[in-house]
Amino acid sequence: MKRYIKELILLGIQLFIFYLMPLFAGPTDMMGLVFLIILVTFILSVMLGIVSDKAIKFAYPILVSVLFVPTVWIYYNKTALVHAVWYLVISAAGLLSGSLVRLVIHAAGGTGLEEEKRTARKVLRGVVIAVVALALFWAVWLFGYHHSKSTSNIPSLTLIGQHDEAYAHKKLQGYHREQLLEVWGEPTEHPHEQEDTWYFNEDTAIKVNYNGHGEVVAVSVFHYIE
Repeated sequence: MKRYIKELILLGIQLFIFYLMPLFAGPTDMMGLVFLIILVTFILSVMLGIVSDKAIKFAYPILVSVLFVPTVWIYYNKTALVHAVWYLVISAAGLLSGSLVRLVIHAAGGTGLEEEKRTARKVLRGVVIAVVALALFWAVWLFGYHHSKSTSNIPSLTLIGQHDEAYAHKKLQGYHREQLLEVWGEPTEHPHEQEDTWYFNEDTAIKVNYNGHGEVVAVSVFHYIE
């Protein structure tokens, strides 16, 4: 185990980021948390590429992706499974970048210069391909995120309560009842199949109406006045 102490330390930090960092994030901090995890994953992968001389390090991106999957059911929901692909690509890009830096350092030292240069060129091509693939994937995901009706896009009840009725209608129209229940939980009132009501507090509530297919067609935010 001592042979892999550097690799194990970096892996331990990665596990901390995946499994413990979300405990310190509030319900409105998720996008910031995701960005932080992505950034730290890339940095750790670069460091591994630089400090490790073990061939096993090239399995690290796959391990990172696999280790993330259980957190989907611990902290998120099934729509977050796609993040496992992010971490695979990001970790691979970081690892290749770090490995390239390591090769450049060794080449500068003059040991096996020509061989190091050839290897460095190969790694550089791999880094470029990985970065381009990451950029394309990111662009596709952003488009899908902002244009799809997935549960990851549904605002929290707290956020809805901070805006007016027009905002709620715009954000929720077209979603299915099952999706709202998955994110918000069971409604406070369910008078019939085409209507649900959730309460923000004692005097403010949101009423959602559905069509025959269970899609949101109307949203009302109302206040009780005694």
